[in-house]
Amino acid sequence: MLLSIDEHQIEDAVLNLVLNAIDAIEGPGQIVVTVSPDECNDPAAPAARISVTDDGCGIPPENLQRIFNPFFTTNPHGTGLGLPAVRRIVRAHGGRVEVDSTSGGGSTFTLYLPHHTNPATQEPAIVTDESS
Repeated sequence: MLLSIDEHQIEDAVLNLVLNAIDAIEGPGQIVVTVSPDECNDPAAPAARISVTDDGCGIPPENLQRIFNPFFTTNPHGTGLGLPAVRRIVRAHGGRVEVDSTSGGGSTFTLYLPHHTNPATQEPAIVTDESS
């Protein structure tokens, strides 16, 4: 199985998650980026998982439903466009984003990217539309 992606867009998505993690950590902290292949041969399962985990302030439950809304931010220096861009890039690749966060206990954002079995017919997704 192959993973067909636009590497620059996925790099942008991961970088955005890392920058958010940096902002979420007050003082010393830890950010872990994990890339793991799918261990099974199920074509319906994701081909790769990319996770960004931090031990920062976490996301309050009342904000979890809003974090992918354009212009929603709790960061006084943020634009609220980073997480919507991450979701848009991953969806354009046929994947999904999941979030696990505890207020005061850090966050994990996981990108699931699907298999593409025929590279001759699969072009990397290019995101050009700025709307979600």
